[in-house]
Order: sequence, then structure tokens, then C-alpha cells
Amino acid sequence: NSGKSQEKVPVRRLFSQPATLAACLITGCKNFCSIKIIDETHAKAQDWGAELTVSHLSPSHVYVGVRAHEILPGGGENQFSCKVERRVEDLFSDIVMLLTPGGGLLRMEAPRGTLAGFDTGRDVLVHIPPEHIMLLEA
Repeated sequence: NSGKSQEKVPVRRLFSQPATLAACLITGCKNFCSIKIIDETHAKAQDWGAELTVSHLSPSHVYVGVRAHEILPGGGENQFSCKVERRVEDLFSDIVMLLTPGGGLLRMEAPRGTLAGFDTGRDVLVHIPPEHIMLLEA
């Protein structure tokens, strides 16, 4: 991270609970955003324009991350409306680029054929379960 080594952690932990933005990015996470802390369990995702409920926050958390396959269609906790910018049908999955209320982009990925109605130009509702939001330090 900026030319400095970070804490050595087991691979599973690195992927499931990266501690920093650099660790999150090295694992291939495509969705990350700076946050403004509201209270111990709520943060405003600046680029996404969404208020998120999370497990816990500390002053050192300045970003959130979420993996593409952990953004889910429909309503639920941490839901918000997006516009489908682009949809790509891969051999085994559908990849959808979503324009968020804050003007940022999210990459969503799901098994092929499970995102009915997620067509280019459509407004869709998505949600991110709190347990899938990675809280990240700089």
C-alpha cells in the first residue's frame, strides 16, 4: 500500500475481511466508495448516494467495499434505486453496470438468467445486506 507492506493475513481472511482499501482492491473487488460516518452503524456512501446500515464503524473506516455478486436484486436492507447502464451476458453469469443515485457506478454479477428486468436503460431496485459490506481503512 503506497510502497509499504501491510499486515500478513491468511488468504481466506484477506478475501472475506480486507482491512484496507488496498487489500480490497488486490483481491479484485470492483465496488468501493468513500463514506461519511453518520453513527456507529450508519454511513453515507458518497459516490453511491446511499445511506448504508453496517455492522459497526470506527473513525478509521473511510471506505466501504462490496463484491459484485453480493449486490442483490429487489428490496431489502440497504436498498436503493439504480439505472442499468450496461448489461453483458457472459457464459455463466450476467454482469450489470448500475448508475447509482450519487452518480457512481456499481458492478453487479449474478448467475445467468437470474436478473430478469435488468435491461439497459431500466430503473431497478437493488440491496446490499449489511454483512456483505466491507468496512475499509485508507
